Amino acid sequence: DNIGQSSTINDESLFIFTNLTPGAVYGFTLDVNCSLINLNFTVPTDEWRTVFFDMNPTVTQQCGGSGTINANVDFRNWGYYFTQLWKDGVFVESNNSDKYNNVAPGVYEIRAIAKQGWCSGAKSYTITDTVRIYPDGTPPQLIRQFAFICNSGTTGSANIEVAGFGPFKYEIKRINPSPEATYTLIASNAPGHYTFSNLQAYATYNLLITDNCGKSTVSQLTVGEISEFSFENFYQPCTGSAYAITAPDIAGATYQWTKQGSPAVLSTTRSVYFPSYSKIYDGEYTCMMSFNGGCLTQSITANVEGAAFCYVLPIKLSNWTVTPQECGAKLKWETATNEEGKYIIEHSTDNIHFNAVKEFSTTDKKDGSAMYEYLYNDLGNGNNYFRLKFVKADGKTEYSSTLITKRKCDSHEQSIKVMPNPVINADIIVRCYSPVSATIDFSIVNSLGVVLKTTKEKVHAGDNAIKINAPSLPAGIYFVRTIDDSGNRKMDKFLKN
Repeated sequence: DNIGQSSTINDESLFIFTNLTPGAVYGFTLDVNCSLINLNFTVPTDEWRTVFFDMNPTVTQQCGGSGTINANVDFRNWGYYFTQLWKDGVFVESNNSDKYNNVAPGVYEIRAIAKQGWCSGAKSYTITDTVRIYPDGTPPQLIRQFAFICNSGTTGSANIEVAGFGPFKYEIKRINPSPEATYTLIASNAPGHYTFSNLQAYATYNLLITDNCGKSTVSQLTVGEISEFSFENFYQPCTGSAYAITAPDIAGATYQWTKQGSPAVLSTTRSVYFPSYSKIYDGEYTCMMSFNGGCLTQSITANVEGAAFCYVLPIKLSNWTVTPQECGAKLKWETATNEEGKYIIEHSTDNIHFNAVKEFSTTDKKDGSAMYEYLYNDLGNGNNYFRLKFVKADGKTEYSSTLITKRKCDSHEQSIKVMPNPVINADIIVRCYSPVSATIDFSIVNSLGVVLKTTKEKVHAGDNAIKINAPSLPAGIYFVRTIDDSGNRKMDKFLKN
């Protein structure tokens, strides 16, 4: 049937048709210079599509001191975007090419702005980042590094991000253990983002970086185990508002987002963004982070549930932290205003259902202090989520960001500890906590990753003391490594005197 709609291309190179039926197939005729082209399309049934929108700006420096800034925006959806360059709060220029040439030395803010204003109810979204153009003569700057032990447990890698007058030359020299006398050339004419492979686990290296203008600098890389990642400033969304879940920005990481119940990849950037959040998006979202081609992988998961009436992060806090302490967590915050009301600490183990655990009234602060502190001693297994609820004197409610922590004591997961440390005799005593009875392989490994001794021991649920006799170990640094029936690994370092 002819629905009687016609459209002319607008300033955003779009043809707009309205009041279409979800799931229906429509056809239209495109008149191009008197040539008629027939096209068909299907109206999607989902209320809104996730927008792929991210920015990873880079700088190319010239030896004379100026530079080129590339915004590198990833925008894959309807609408359009453009970028702006700002310096010291003053607008410099704007374009939709992502590129700014012959930029003078200084610190600049890049703004990427997505627009979907042609769609009723849509909102624009802005992401920002900061870049620096260095003056002539500045040596190369190691901006970020991430050194880690691979999942195999035997080798390591390191990802670095270097700023300055590239391309760069990279040389490394191990300084601990077994110090090396000379540097080894790893790469010449290399980019600022670089990955080092096949590094020795638990080793420290000097990294010599030389830029394209002949300037050099030395930094250190230490290859060790990493802690678990968490989302940046995670909070629950408000329906009808823009919302983003963002994974940590770590040098060399690749990202893949999925939602429970669907094999579809939602995003390969740090964020999943919803321009207008709806309850149909509620669910469990997982971001798989991978480093150096899968040498190290780690996933983080969030349970997301939209609320019809909420206030997202309006509390003016100058500080808000949660720190693991024994089997509990210490929460501290500092207010940035003197507004009267009460703070309520809320706790959750699923990031959906929160319970109030402690209330503080602003009138209780007789000394005028803006600092609050509370020790929570009832952490659950896995992730624990905390947020602050602020109830104003007029009854209005505001929320802080949600912080994540984990129980650090040895009550609910396998752990090992060499005691005493340093080891002073032939017997190495390993305190091993296991949540269940199991058979575990205990290995003594030297600083080069060579397994010196392995023994298989049966442990019961709870605390165990395992004695490993190793009379021939010379003085040095060693590791006890365990592998249980399920393939779970633990490692503890010890010193042999």
